Amino acid sequence: MRYEVESAFIDKNTKEEYPVGSHYETDSKDRAELLQKKGFLGSEIDSTVETILDKKVSDIIKAISSETSKEELESLLKQEVEGKDRVTVKEHIEKLLKGEDDESSEA
Repeated sequence: MRYEVESAFIDKNTKEEYPVGSHYETDSKDRAELLQKKGFLGSEIDSTVETILDKKVSDIIKAISSETSKEELESLLKQEVEGKDRVTVKEHIEKLLKGEDDESSEA
């Protein structure tokens, strides 16, 4: 399971530092729930979000549509900025967040 870090912390078990915006991975649901209750972790990151951004730009644009939820779009945009930071992908997601359906890529 993977979670977004909302408040910086050092894991007492591994001594690893987790800055805000980084990702925390664990197989322990109990550990994740404890860290969430203490305000360190946000919601679990949907694994489908991760796989969408691993595709080619043209495939990403096809996969992300106006039917994608605002929360998912915001998460995708943040991950893209922190990751590959591709202009075309960011512009597509930003248009969808503004409510503009990007029809220009369709014939």
